[in-house]
Amino acid sequence: MMLFTNQLHKLELENKDSFQSVQNGDSRREIVNMMKYLSASSLSLYQIQIIRKDLIGMAIEGERKGLPLKEVLGSEPKEFCDKIIQNSGEYAGWEHFMNLLLEYLQMATLFYFIRFIFISSAPASFGLDYSFMIWLVVWCVGGVVLPDYIGRKFSISKKPYGRYLGWVCRLLALLSFIWLSSSPLARQFLFRANGWLILVVMLLMLAAATAAMNRHWARCAQRFPQ
Repeated sequence: MMLFTNQLHKLELENKDSFQSVQNGDSRREIVNMMKYLSASSLSLYQIQIIRKDLIGMAIEGERKGLPLKEVLGSEPKEFCDKIIQNSGEYAGWEHFMNLLLEYLQMATLFYFIRFIFISSAPASFGLDYSFMIWLVVWCVGGVVLPDYIGRKFSISKKPYGRYLGWVCRLLALLSFIWLSSSPLARQFLFRANGWLILVVMLLMLAAATAAMNRHWARCAQRFPQ
């Protein structure tokens, strides 16, 4: 099993290519907004891509008949999405959590690699200081999870202020890095050990988590046949 590809990624690429066939600008925007809205639900990420594929097909078929996507759906986009969420009967919140955990591991490994190799010149003894660990949590919540969730929730809403809330969260998360880096926490290590050993352990954890998620997406492909 390859670490850098999985069934979900393949389906996303297929949908990305198919999306280019949708010519109507309104239909394209509606599909994008509906996907953001559905992604904020507890539906399986793989199932959401299946829905995306169906919507793209409906939009293309509607264009052939001269109909906008709204008419093909038979209801407003938000109402259509709410019906899908209500009728799915599936809760895949743990899947979203595991996917976010994988992103956290990716970010933590990348930041450690940069700080260890390029900033600190790979000293024999290295570790993770408290400012680094706290900022990773702050950025994952305030810079990634919360803005993404806000963007999805307000994607179909007509309230204009929703689009700015995510950027405010990202800005505050970035500013927190400046404060944490100059705080005493930056000089207090959570633990120290051989820097290369820590890097190897983090890479192994990342590889294991990636392989586990890839197996999960393979099972999803069997549950949601196309």
